[in-house]
Amino acid sequence: MQYAFIILLILVIVPYAYAQCSSTALAPGVWSPWAANGCSDTCGMCGLTQMIRICLVAGTCTGSSTMTSTTPCGTIPCPYPRNACCPGFAAGVSNGSIICIQSG
Repeated sequence: MQYAFIILLILVIVPYAYAQCSSTALAPGVWSPWAANGCSDTCGMCGLTQMIRICLVAGTCTGSSTMTSTTPCGTIPCPYPRNACCPGFAAGVSNGSIICIQSG
């Protein structure tokens, strides 16, 4: 009976410990899910979307109590007279649609 309890305990603790190690390797602490604002422009990959998350349990997160990430957005090419795509991006085809993709 004691062996069954020990095996059950191991089966419960090992996955929990592994999950804790995996998540802390990326960003130690207890964080909220990422939340994104809208794109700041509608076309040409000229806009930016900022994502943010906050530390939910004080003292568990290292560094700042907020994390931010900014990514380009607005994949459809811009209409004339604007350039179709902003610097660093070029028109390309994806799933039969013309979109702006990272160049180079």
